[in-house]
Amino acid sequence: MKRIAREDIRLVYTIERVLGSGNFGVARLAHKTGFPTKKYAIKSIMREKVEDDIELLEQELNIMLSVDHPNIVKFYEAFLDHKYVHLVMELCRGGELFQELVAVERFSEHKAKRIIKQTLQAISHLHELNIAHRDLKPENIMLDLNKSDIKLIDFGMSKLCTDKNLLMNTKLGTPYYVSPEVLDGKYDKRCDLWSVGVITFIILCGEPPFVGNT
Repeated sequence: MKRIAREDIRLVYTIERVLGSGNFGVARLAHKTGFPTKKYAIKSIMREKVEDDIELLEQELNIMLSVDHPNIVKFYEAFLDHKYVHLVMELCRGGELFQELVAVERFSEHKAKRIIKQTLQAISHLHELNIAHRDLKPENIMLDLNKSDIKLIDFGMSKLCTDKNLLMNTKLGTPYYVSPEVLDGKYDKRCDLWSVGVITFIILCGEPPFVGNT
């Protein structure tokens, strides 16, 4: 079920605890009231933080509604209230790939191959739908409970490229992972492949391929 509702989310879901927080809101663990065994992650975004970029939020919702892949986090429904936009999503129990990398420093080639293969499969699905993620990094790749399968998350910077021949020009992303074409302001969805290459290097070597003070 995928929907956008204006009812009080607390009438539908029971919030258990905070999973994490950021500049725009907080993520919480929750379950549907009366059904405690099925867990969800609810990302609550402060409306005042995104009012100036409401079109970007709408685009993020539309992208999440359009994708369907085992290596992309599932979006179930959204709730709007006077303060927050609440996104109800699949819970990824293994934490961020970044956190796992910090713990182990680097991965074996076998484990890296599995992670990157699944990441590329998720990106292939996005690109088939003419969607560029534009912010691929270990923090936006989640692991399952066994830390063997991944889920791609965070489509806040993603872009639906309705015109295949039209280049994007917005300079965004995370410095270590952003491609030269993005910095030049002339790029297409293939910018994601550069980011995957950097991720591959980092998880194998334990450090980024390009380091600088600026």
